[in-house]
Amino acid sequence: MAIVNIVTASTGLLFFISCYLLTQKVLNKHFTANLNKHDIANVSEKIVCSIQAVCSCIAGFIIARSCHDVIYDQHWLSNGYACFALPYFIFDCWAMYTTHYHEHQGILKHKDVINRLYHFVINTKLLLIHHVVFPIIFFPILMFIRGGKGDFFVGVFYMIEITVPFISARQIMLQLKLTDYPSYSVVGLSMIAVFFISRILVFPYLYFCYAKYAKISFLDVFTHIPVKCNIGCLALLLPQIYWLSLMIKGAIKFFTKPKFKLNGSSFFNKIS
Repeated sequence: MAIVNIVTASTGLLFFISCYLLTQKVLNKHFTANLNKHDIANVSEKIVCSIQAVCSCIAGFIIARSCHDVIYDQHWLSNGYACFALPYFIFDCWAMYTTHYHEHQGILKHKDVINRLYHFVINTKLLLIHHVVFPIIFFPILMFIRGGKGDFFVGVFYMIEITVPFISARQIMLQLKLTDYPSYSVVGLSMIAVFFISRILVFPYLYFCYAKYAKISFLDVFTHIPVKCNIGCLALLLPQIYWLSLMIKGAIKFFTKPKFKLNGSSFFNKIS
């Protein structure tokens, strides 16, 4: 089993690196005149991020659909995708560093490696914490501590990644100075709506599913399941509420600011 997990993780690493390099190759070949190195690195990173999210959603849907008993039914993808996706979080730290370096190259090119890494960590600490938490905390829980129980819930949690393509699309449009286009507003509002459904409402949904399974009331679930499960859900929910609040504040700021005509330096205007 250990060999299978290692092979699966190696396959995942090769897959995500290949997607990144292929995306960069396409962008360098067709859009070099309009995109600088920072643009290409950032867009490539966000595209691979979205690819991982789509893979996670597909795996999660298959798992959740296959597990009728929310506690004891098992599906090989629960552990399989955890091994496959594990290298992504390590790879993405490198991809984020590459993007960060190109963005701040004027400052970082005069610094040594330690100071470059320090500058990167300080400016991306929240995302780095997210990327470190999965390998160090959630991966061992998924693979060993839960004892093969709750694959249905694992599948549902995999599907919360559905928000990532919307987040990435918004960030790409922001990077390419496309914020004046109506599609940017559509993407932003869709991002908030999908985030609210998949990252906030998912928790009462999971409690409802367990209540239905155990034939108890919704409120009784809180005292029926282990305390560590409630604490774990709360620990996952609080950061989502924080991120959602930032999204809503950003949307309010965007829609209340004075509107100007389309920016002549936007990506679409460059290639037209």
